[in-house]
Order: sequence, then C-alpha cells, then structure tokens
Amino acid sequence: MEDPDNVRARLLKVLRLAESGVGGERENAAVLLEKLLRKHSMTMADLDGAKDRPATRVWFAASDPDERTVISQLALSLFGVGRKFWRRGNDSDLGVDVTPSEHAALTIAWEAYRPAFQDAKHALVLAFCYKHGLFASEESNAATMSPEEQERAARAIALADVLPVVDSPARRLK
Repeated sequence: MEDPDNVRARLLKVLRLAESGVGGERENAAVLLEKLLRKHSMTMADLDGAKDRPATRVWFAASDPDERTVISQLALSLFGVGRKFWRRGNDSDLGVDVTPSEHAALTIAWEAYRPAFQDAKHALVLAFCYKHGLFASEESNAATMSPEEQERAARAIALADVLPVVDSPARRLK
C-alpha cells in the first residue's frame, strides 16, 4: 500500500496541472486526477486544504466487539493500514483519527454495511441453531412463514452446511 502522504502529494501535482495546464495538458490532467481519486478512494475535499485539515478523533458506536471489528476493517480498507484505533474502557465503540471527508466516507460505508452485517450475524445464529437442533419442536413450517422469513431460513440452512459440529452435551445432562 502506498504512503498516503506520497499519494496526496502526487495528486496535488496533478491537480495543479489540471488547474493551470495549457490546452490538452489541462484536460488530460483532469481525467487522470479523476481516475487517481477513484483508485485511492479519495475526493477533492481530501486535496483541498489537505494540510489545513488535521485529523480529529471520531467515535463510531458499535454494539459489540464484532461490530467494532467490521468498522475497523472498513477504515483499513478505505484508508490503508496506517491507522491507529482507540477504545474507551470496556466500551465496544471504536475511535479513529480522520479528516472530515474521511469521517463522511466511513460513516456512509458503515451505514451501508451495518444492516447487512446484522443480517449475516442473525443468519449465522440461525444456522448454528439449525445445525445443532437447537429449536423448539413446535417450529413454524414454511407454509406459515413470510417470504422474507423463508429466505432467511434458506440462507441459514445453506450456512449451516459449512459450520463445524459441536459435540452435544446431552449425554452429560442426563
């Protein structure tokens, strides 16, 4: 992964050329700048006053350590491995030092991934219960389930196939 400061410096040079170049040079630099910004998951806001906008610590609410892990992985995927993360005591929340535009990008990404992560986590719990027969004997059948519940059950059953089996404690409980 490239050093963010080197990337920013290179992008600033291309930006200056796009702003003050001559003829086709200016147009080519603008096209290149757009491609490089996308490649490095950056915006013009990252370049505008980049040195004038220090990173500040922001906190992302996580309901548990698993959510904290997903948030930190999102930050690493967006901004590279040079990030330091913070925790408050026993709290699951995650602190990360970001610029305003990075904060916006991470917030948007977390808003998109959080519900999907919750669905996947729920499917994992259902799959685990299905794999080990941990459900009530009066379980509802497919005829009484909504299409959404049927889809969720189908995902759980598919996921259950790849889960390892846990030795049942039944013989110890008798």
